[in-house]
Amino acid sequence: PSPRVPPGGGSRKRFGLGPSEKTLAAEADKKKWKAWLYPSPPWVQGGHHAVADASSVCIYLEIFTMIACLYVAVSLPYAISFGHADPHRDKCVFHKVTHSPIRMMNAIGDSTADLIFMLDILTQFVTARWILVVEDVQMWVLKENLSDISHHYVHNGLLMDVLGQLPWQYVNCVWATAPDGLKMLRLFRLLKLLHLHRITRGFHKAEAMYPQLKFLFMGANLLLSLGLFAHWSACLWMYVGMMGMGPGLPPGEPQGWVVTQQIFNLNGTHLNPGWYYEWVSAFYWSITTMTTIGYGDITASTSEERTVAVFVMVAGCACFAWTTGKIAEILTTASACKLRFSNKMEELQDFMKAAGVPEHLRRRAISHYMQRFPEQKIFDADKILQDLPVDLCKLITYELYKPLLEQIP
Repeated sequence: PSPRVPPGGGSRKRFGLGPSEKTLAAEADKKKWKAWLYPSPPWVQGGHHAVADASSVCIYLEIFTMIACLYVAVSLPYAISFGHADPHRDKCVFHKVTHSPIRMMNAIGDSTADLIFMLDILTQFVTARWILVVEDVQMWVLKENLSDISHHYVHNGLLMDVLGQLPWQYVNCVWATAPDGLKMLRLFRLLKLLHLHRITRGFHKAEAMYPQLKFLFMGANLLLSLGLFAHWSACLWMYVGMMGMGPGLPPGEPQGWVVTQQIFNLNGTHLNPGWYYEWVSAFYWSITTMTTIGYGDITASTSEERTVAVFVMVAGCACFAWTTGKIAEILTTASACKLRFSNKMEELQDFMKAAGVPEHLRRRAISHYMQRFPEQKIFDADKILQDLPVDLCKLITYELYKPLLEQIP
């Protein structure tokens, strides 16, 4: 008689049988609930291989999310500080959009950005995640089970994303007489600025994909960072400037800069010089203050303005010190292989000079190195290969010597 086989998979293997139907069903169910989308690996790779393993949906959504982050970083502070120029700012975002091109662009931009962020939140639940695990050694682990992905996202970032994404700006569209306290909830939209790190991450990925354009991406990232800081400072300057105007000020209290620049009159009436004049005046002050130039045509008069001016001066000094360091890094950074070639040539010339080698032999030695290393790069191949796994090292070594090996009969 055949032996009685317990239902466990291990006992079935001991008797030479395959896995049970229950085990197969569990494995199939596990595969069924795996991630739908996969991001690119977190480690840096060169060329297009940096995104070769990523889902196309993840790639395009990441690009659109970066654009949406940049739009929010520019438009949201502007709407808070320069919203006085819009007579319908307390109305629904879609109110009379056909009467103003600016309102039309804001409505389209806000709706598109909100849609992108909503899609990003939804895809977070079905996108695999690379998690850095620190145990005996650090290693990247891919979480691709949907339950693990959801658990990680719920405990890491979901609350901030939801608070920033809730449609607070559309409250007036469904409740025209909403109280001001409820309208203040729109400030939660500032939480979207927490996604700005994606822009920096995008520049780093672009540098890895196109190393020949590394300096271009580094410069663009630097200019974008400075521009955003100057724009935020300009919005803050405009906001505090409107505090120092109007008939409600105490006697003898100085008027704000918006009065001296004829944006508002002494009574607090908006003179409507144009949205660009208002923004560029504040942006101009921000740049001149950050660079410590300070022409003196736009100055701080009220206590609020002077407080902001002190903050921008200190932050501007730190910002431009960081900028100077970044520019020096861009101009002086050289790859290790190029530096190795430069050191080799310097050592060669010093040696021949100290040894008294004739000039014609020096030129021949230099020409030899220039012909042997036409790109002026010297690679330490032995050191590179010895750090790789043995199997991978064998494959790469074979590819390096493949043309020579093919000539062997």
